[in-house]
Amino acid sequence: MLARRYMHQFGGTREHLAEVAMAIRAHANRNPAALMHRKSMSIEEYMEARFVSEPLCLFDNCLETDGALAAVLVSAERAKDCPHPPALVHAFGQGLGRTTWTWCSSTTPSPP
Repeated sequence: MLARRYMHQFGGTREHLAEVAMAIRAHANRNPAALMHRKSMSIEEYMEARFVSEPLCLFDNCLETDGALAAVLVSAERAKDCPHPPALVHAFGQGLGRTTWTWCSSTTPSPP
């Protein structure tokens, strides 16, 4: 949602996202210890990559090496069709610092 909001508010495009992903890949190409060392990426490869959460594609997301985490949530009704028993989520919490709050909430004033 943040990427979509940024694109709407500032006129960003997928080409702009591609420039970021390709710059990061170029840095990795120069680092012999990087997971993506010697693995180049073209604009065409970026544009053809599958979406993970539109407008973000596979190359906009972090590799598993940085400790990132993602969770896919579905309704309890949909979970009944899945092969494993569901873990029901009844609540969640999130902590954000003042700077992050402002960045994430472009239409809401910062907390006092």
